[in-house]
Amino acid sequence: MRSLLADARAFLEVCKHNAWISLGSLCIVFAMLLDFQMRLRMLSIGDKWIFLKGGLFNYNEYLAAAKKHEWPKWPFYYFWPLFIAGIALLLIGVIRLPR
Repeated sequence: MRSLLADARAFLEVCKHNAWISLGSLCIVFAMLLDFQMRLRMLSIGDKWIFLKGGLFNYNEYLAAAKKHEWPKWPFYYFWPLFIAGIALLLIGVIRLPR
C-alpha cells in the first residue's frame, strides 16, 4: 500500500511540473468514463458479459443499441478522439521530461 501511495505522490509531483502529462491523463480518464457509460447502458439491455469483454467490446454494437433505444451517440463519437489525444499528450509530456 505504501508503494501505491508513493507512486501516486510521484505522479502528482510530475503533473505539477508537466502540464502535458496532466492533460493527457485527464483525456484518458474522460475516455474511460465514456467507455464505462457505454458499457453500463449495454448492461442495462441484458449484455451480462460486457465488463468481461475488455478490448473485445464492439462499439458498433453500442451505436446499434443507441439507435434502437434512443440513447445519445456522443459518447461513442468522443471516446476515440479523447483516447488518442490522451496518448499523444502523454507522449509529448514524457518526451519533455527533464533528463
